[in-house]
Parts: sequence; C-alpha cells; structure tokens
Amino acid sequence: MHRSEGILRGFVRRLVARSTNHRRRPPTIDSDAGSVGYENHLSDAPILRSPALPTRRTHVRCVMLSRVSPVSRIHGCPMRSCLLIVATFFGSALAANGLWADVESGPKVGEQVPPLTVFAVVGEVNGEKVDFVTRREQKPTLYLFVPAEKFSRPTARLIRTLDEKLTDTTASGAIVAVWVTGNVDESKAYLPRAQMSLMLDETTWCVYEGDANGPNNWGLNSDADITVVAVVNGKVQQTWGFVSANETLADEVLKVLK
Repeated sequence: MHRSEGILRGFVRRLVARSTNHRRRPPTIDSDAGSVGYENHLSDAPILRSPALPTRRTHVRCVMLSRVSPVSRIHGCPMRSCLLIVATFFGSALAANGLWADVESGPKVGEQVPPLTVFAVVGEVNGEKVDFVTRREQKPTLYLFVPAEKFSRPTARLIRTLDEKLTDTTASGAIVAVWVTGNVDESKAYLPRAQMSLMLDETTWCVYEGDANGPNNWGLNSDADITVVAVVNGKVQQTWGFVSANETLADEVLKVLK
C-alpha cells in the first residue's frame, strides 16, 4: 500500500471516529429529581441538561459551520453530516483501488513467491514437512499466516468463509494456513482440534518450525492479526495485513484468484 493511500485511509477513519463521538448518550430519568439528564461516567448523579439543547460551545461551533456549509443539520449540528459526506467521498475513491490492508505485510506484489517449508499438521497433507510453494506449482493459492497469540473468532470466521467460497472461485485453488508461534509442539496438538471445530475442506493447517515471528523472506508484519497472500502462476498477486479481520473481507480477497 502506498504511503499516500495509508495517510488518506487514516484521515477517513479519524473523520468517521470523530463523527461517531458527536452522538449523544440516550437520556435517563432521575427518579429522585424527576428530570431528564445524561448518565455521568464518574458518579451516580445525572447531568441535568436537556438533550434537545446543545451547550453554548456546541451552539457556537454549529453556527460557524452553518455559515460555510449548506449541509442540512442532523441532531442540531451540521458537523456529523460534513464528516460523513467527506468520509464517504474519500472512501468511494479509495475503494476503487481494491480491498484495503490495515498494515503492509507479506512479500512484494509481482515477485516470485518465496520458498515455504512448514510442518503440515492436518489437511491435504498430514504429519510431515512440506515445501508448499513447490507442491502448489502454478496453481492459485492463498497463504494465510496467523500469529497464534492473535488468533480470534473473527479471524476464524474469515478463514472459514474463504474455505467455503474457494471452490466457487477456482476449482484448482487451495489454502495453506500457517500457524506462527514459538510453541511448536503445543500448536501441533492444538490445530487438529481447531480443524474439528471449523471443519475446513480446502485448507491445510501448518506450523512454521523456524523463527517465532514467521519466515523472514515473507516480510510478515507482527502487527497483523492475519497476513493473506494471494498467489497465481507462482507470483504474488496481492497481500493484505489485517489488524481487524472478519468474514466480510473474504469476497474481495477471493476476487484476486479469478
């Protein structure tokens, strides 16, 4: 991901977060005082302020913004509308470039896929060391690198969705999920249980037995919860380092294999 895209993506996220922070908390009733107020995080006493009336500072800010923007008011202030419109504009522009990665992780796009010798625990191969790059040759392959300490339910849902939809994308495709860990023996015992839970058909679970941070020649970013590398014809087509992964990312990832 280019630096300019990363800066713009961060700008959009800050805008969305800022717009979300302008939402008021739902009103609560103080039974003793008999008035409407807002819950106070620091004490049990309510803040006795009408939810319909903004503070003086908010009012001044809204008036100033309304002079420079004709955007219609939402919740009494145009700030939310302005931020959402800007976020939507930039989001639409960047979406044309494909699925965003949260961090840069994986080998460079367009290069030959690096060698990868791992211990295959369960899947297409069981209980032996395999160089999957040599085994897969020119066939479409998704390589998933999962740091053991960051494995979560959302990441598991992404892996399962990729597995379920892979054959609809390419008949010769396969997924190689590499467990990145410093506890190799423990991971070899755990992955069969993970497979029994997820019931994957197109995925081989593997353990990388070398460095605890994964193979150095794959350029993995330790900040990523999962690194996805799409390979077609022996070359890296696309890479993604996801910090917040979930099943909604699967369709965009699989498009690269078509």
